[in-house]
Amino acid sequence: MRLPRLDAPRAHELEELHSLCEFSFPPEERRDWDSVINGGEKGPALYAIYDDDSQHAVGMVTLWTLDSFVYIEHFAVYDQMRGHGIGGRTLTAIKEKYPGKNIVLEVEKPEVSPEAKRRIAFYERNGFRTISDTYIQPPYRPGLPSVPLNIMATHPVDNAAAIEKLLQREVYGLTDARCVTG
Repeated sequence: MRLPRLDAPRAHELEELHSLCEFSFPPEERRDWDSVINGGEKGPALYAIYDDDSQHAVGMVTLWTLDSFVYIEHFAVYDQMRGHGIGGRTLTAIKEKYPGKNIVLEVEKPEVSPEAKRRIAFYERNGFRTISDTYIQPPYRPGLPSVPLNIMATHPVDNAAAIEKLLQREVYGLTDARCVTG
């Protein structure tokens, strides 16, 4: 099984990746694109996903390298490339890029839609388990709503609340006093 490459996107692909992100995530679950492409020390780091010897991206992922885990903020594969195992192989590539690290992500509640149920099942097939079902994602920008989500991870955790607070502080820029609770 050949794993996809995670590389910095080529300049000419940035607008296509931006469109993929906008198509794949509603505004309340999407970071401002300028902050995606100009991430900080911990993140987000934008990677284009290249499969086989393709010179064209088949998807994108944004990652945060936090102290105790790696957080997948956004992960999307172009519609025409879905169903070819790219998503699962990309998750394996991320795990290999960060050996031994817990990989964490947010996902919609299963009752939101049939797609949410399929997405959760996909992550479960790829070694993720729900560690919190009471999480509230803070708004990315003023005027956007908070979003109730589940948190999934590749390793069991003793303290999901600590992961929630770290996400809210590092990824969403909230102070402990402003952290959102479910």
